[in-house]
Amino acid sequence: MKRRKKVFYIFLPFLTVLLFYLTGFIYKKLKRFFILPCVFHMFTGYYCCGCGGTRSFFALLHGNILKSIRYNPIVVFGVILLFMKWLEMISDKKIIPQNRIFWYTAPGIFLLFYIIRNFIPALAPV
Repeated sequence: MKRRKKVFYIFLPFLTVLLFYLTGFIYKKLKRFFILPCVFHMFTGYYCCGCGGTRSFFALLHGNILKSIRYNPIVVFGVILLFMKWLEMISDKKIIPQNRIFWYTAPGIFLLFYIIRNFIPALAPV
């Protein structure tokens, strides 16, 4: 990989975190414009796979990983995948599994979790 591209990839996470903090700052100032109700939850009473995602994202930005997992674990999983992809880009080694078992099992586990969390109140993203 070219040196210039590698330097960009090394600084990419810092730029991303800075962008997320700016987003959080804007979110706090204009919160009433950002919060949209979940239409699926409004009509059915069940939680969709995105419910709790915004709270999970901002809890993760504040460093509260357990709270972030509590709200919506797919956000933390996504951040871990992005981090692993970043490591792949700067090291030129494959880290993320490329087999079908991984890519079918992970979404299956999350789908099962989202179904279960609608029936066990302790898992609800509140």
